[in-house]
Amino acid sequence: MTFFRWIKHIGALKIAVALFSALALFILIVDKPGSTSREKIEASQPLLFPRLFLEEITNVVVTEPGHPDLTFRKAEAGWQKDEEAFLNAIINLKAAAIVSRNPGKQSLFGLDPAHAAHIRLWKNTKTLADFYVGESTELKSQFVRLEGSDEVFDSTPLLPPFSP
Repeated sequence: MTFFRWIKHIGALKIAVALFSALALFILIVDKPGSTSREKIEASQPLLFPRLFLEEITNVVVTEPGHPDLTFRKAEAGWQKDEEAFLNAIINLKAAAIVSRNPGKQSLFGLDPAHAAHIRLWKNTKTLADFYVGESTELKSQFVRLEGSDEVFDSTPLLPPFSP
C-alpha cells in the first residue's frame, strides 16, 4: 500500500488527531506541568557544593558581625529537625550565576567582612564547606562567596534563618 492510499484509507482527520496526541504527549514528558519557568531554570543549575552530604557533617559554625559565634554539633541521634533543615538548604544551594569577580565590589553584595555571615561546615576537623552569605535579592536568592575566592554567586534557594 502506498503512502497516499494509506492516508485515504485512514483519513486525514485521524492522522491529524494522532499527530496532535503525539505532540501533546511529547510536551507533557519534556515540560513538567505546573512548574514555572523559574523553577525549571533553578532545577538545571549546578549545586554550589556537589560533594556535600548531610551524613558527613559533624560541626557547624556560623559567624555574623556583631554577634557571638553560633556553633552546633551533630548529636549521636543525628541533627535536630531545624538544624537538619538549615543544613539541607546549604547542601541544595545552587549557583545561578557568577555576578562578580571583583574583590573591590564585595560590599555591594553584602559580602564584605562587616556584613557577611561566615558559615563553616566540618567533618570532625576536615573542612567540608567554608563560605560567606551576603544580601538576599528580590528573586528569592542570595549572594554567596566561597572562602578564598573572589567570585560572587547569585544562589538559590534562600537559606532559612537559623537560631538554635
